Amino acid sequence: MQKGTSVANGLDPDLSQVGTTALIAASARAAESRRTDRLFDDNVASAFLTGAGWCSSQSHPSAEALGDMFAIRTKFFDDRLTDFARRGGRQLVILGAGLDSRSLRLEWPQGTTVFEVDRPGVLGFKESVLDRNAYRPASRRVPVATDLAGDWRTDLLAAGIATDQPVAWLAEGLLLYLTEDQGGKLVETVTTLGSNGSLLLIEHLNRVAQNTPPGNDVTRLVSSHGEPWVSHLDDPARWLDSAGWQADVHDIRELAKAYARPVPPIADDRDSSDRRIWCVAATRKPHR
Repeated sequence: MQKGTSVANGLDPDLSQVGTTALIAASARAAESRRTDRLFDDNVASAFLTGAGWCSSQSHPSAEALGDMFAIRTKFFDDRLTDFARRGGRQLVILGAGLDSRSLRLEWPQGTTVFEVDRPGVLGFKESVLDRNAYRPASRRVPVATDLAGDWRTDLLAAGIATDQPVAWLAEGLLLYLTEDQGGKLVETVTTLGSNGSLLLIEHLNRVAQNTPPGNDVTRLVSSHGEPWVSHLDDPARWLDSAGWQADVHDIRELAKAYARPVPPIADDRDSSDRRIWCVAATRKPHR
């Protein structure tokens, strides 16, 4: 793994900006990494948990309803990103990066830049943990301290993204926390950046999955932490098509079978076959 660089400067850590859901996801990745049949190895996740004062084996009430969802989606997006890099892509933008560690744990070709977009306090906390543990990225890692509700496009351009080159965009565990209008604006902004050959990776739930008993349980829990789900997505292919993207849509039940993992209870179809947790890889339609 090549030695990469981080260009973060002047970011003050603020643990209060690190959402509970980011820690829940990191805990799930740490647990997956302890398995002998793990789908990926995220040895950085436990360092984030320690830095936040969480026991690496600490569970959360939402874990029962979400099950293997975090492991399944992580594997899906890892595979799509490494494939993008194999095909020559050298720019990745992680929107709402939180405690994502792909800049460190995935093998990136020389010349790859990973832009991590999130609030200053989140990136500051992350930087402090990485520095304290002497982690070095396998890519050029560029934290972009901004607010996705603001003019993050300008901040990303200032950070050096090359709009004439393909970009892989990752919105993992993000769109649920944006309103329908905010999500549409985000995709609209992404579409104006990067060239043909760009990739957009998203995760979302449909209305039925949110309104089942497990979905209601998780909705209440995340709301209690000040991070409510505020949108759903029933037809991701149509939604992305209207924005200029050709979507390859997968349901988490299909992915669970492919990865030999149990279906997460929130997506179980025993009482409804209409529950959907979408993992989507969309390619930008050619344009002149």
